[in-house]
Amino acid sequence: MKQLLKGATVVSGDGFQRIDVLIEDETISETGVDIKCSDAKVIDLTGKYLFPGFIDAHTHFDLEVSGTVTADNFYTGTKAAIAGGTTMILDFATQNKGETLAEALQNWHKKSDWNSSCDYGFHLAVSDWNEAISEELEQVVEDGITSFKVYMTYDAMILNDKEIYQVLKRIKELGGVVGVHCENKGIIDALVEEEKAAHNLTPKSHPITRPPEAEAEAIGRLLKIARVAATPVIVVHLSTKAGLQEISSARKNGQKVYV
Repeated sequence: MKQLLKGATVVSGDGFQRIDVLIEDETISETGVDIKCSDAKVIDLTGKYLFPGFIDAHTHFDLEVSGTVTADNFYTGTKAAIAGGTTMILDFATQNKGETLAEALQNWHKKSDWNSSCDYGFHLAVSDWNEAISEELEQVVEDGITSFKVYMTYDAMILNDKEIYQVLKRIKELGGVVGVHCENKGIIDALVEEEKAAHNLTPKSHPITRPPEAEAEAIGRLLKIARVAATPVIVVHLSTKAGLQEISSARKNGQKVYV
């Protein structure tokens, strides 16, 4: 099937351009001015902007965490993605403690296969670290998973500093990259205990139990571990000025940090 999109202002990384786009079997086969194709369905997009499909590289669909489950599953989440122009998502397949990485990926395929309305791939969150998992990573990378995640908080997912260092080193060897959820679990747990003891159980206690220092300390610690491991690292979400200052300082010293 061929579709010829005519008259739109096409938006790309290079800017804006009034060109036609010919699509054949879901692949762009030609772009240019005043394309002619007699057997294509012509769609008039005059006066409209035409964007490439967006990629959302950080979703959590159907994830069980902290005693609850995220609001969207792959069916509802990818429906929403398509409605907003996102045609590709990367979700975090998450290993439960005691599972192999293959089991974690199988669990996520059960959630996603035949339920997704857009293209999808996986990062893989490593929650249990040992020699067997380290060896299994080689096959995981060969099968196409090259981006990973570890957590510095959450009882079911947390890795300690030694384990984070070993994960960074191993995935560097395999040519992958690691993103890290950075929070100081000890600070948070202590502050949560204090708020509960004072019977402060409303949502306003949430930011009180997660001060900027809890993020900044964890980011600083991660970046020092990554420096010793001599590998780039991703801070997967940043919410504080204090955390950004840690990243800026590391970058000024020549460290490669994505955020």
